[in-house]
Amino acid sequence: MPDSETLTCFVISPIGSDGSEIRQRADTILDYIITPAAKDVGFTVERSDRISEPGRITRQIVERLLTADVVVADLTGLNPNVFYELAIRHATKKWTIHLYENAGEIPFDVQDVRAIRVGTNVAVAKRATDDLTAMLQEVRKDPKAEMLTPFTEGVDLTALSSRAAGNSSPEVVIARELASVRDAIRALDARVRASSVPPRFRQDRPGTGPAAVIYAETLQWLRVFAGSQGIRAEYLGTAEQVQAFLETQDREAAAL
Repeated sequence: MPDSETLTCFVISPIGSDGSEIRQRADTILDYIITPAAKDVGFTVERSDRISEPGRITRQIVERLLTADVVVADLTGLNPNVFYELAIRHATKKWTIHLYENAGEIPFDVQDVRAIRVGTNVAVAKRATDDLTAMLQEVRKDPKAEMLTPFTEGVDLTALSSRAAGNSSPEVVIARELASVRDAIRALDARVRASSVPPRFRQDRPGTGPAAVIYAETLQWLRVFAGSQGIRAEYLGTAEQVQAFLETQDREAAAL
């Protein structure tokens, strides 16, 4: 790829309200770590609250998650929206770079993905900028390369269609794939439950915790994406089917 070609970098992170500590931290990480590293390597940088074009913000976010050359995701604070958007991005197999402030916060289902430690400390910020620059240089070498993610490794969308066409029914395939990520969902559920989350994610019934809701809603978005890629989206199931499956698993586990 010509060095002069500009690539796109979309940032997902906790943002918070104007003037909040969360917003101040997010702006510091964006302005003093991510943006300098990205511009140095020839990337334009966007974050959802800084998209200048008119239109529906949700659509704009999803479009960028699906099309950006690289997404930089700050996992600090285990923000539900960040993980919702991260799941959409992981399903594309496109470049994604994870950031964190405290290593203990990273859920085990994404711990295998290399991440960069960030912070407002000068030494930490300098090292983070250097590490991010190096990663972005690797992206520039082959921006179309596919990235193996925890989501695509456990629930490969294209594999779902091919395997369902074999000896197993679509329902069996869905059950197997969901079972493979069930423990990861519950672990994230427990972590998010302990944090401050929007009211619509605060549910107490088995199988309907924040992570389960995020996962089910993400599948709805993936149905749209799968359709655009010619994948048989019906094998992804509906949010109601996913929730019913999780509740069934809870009842079976309680009966053991």
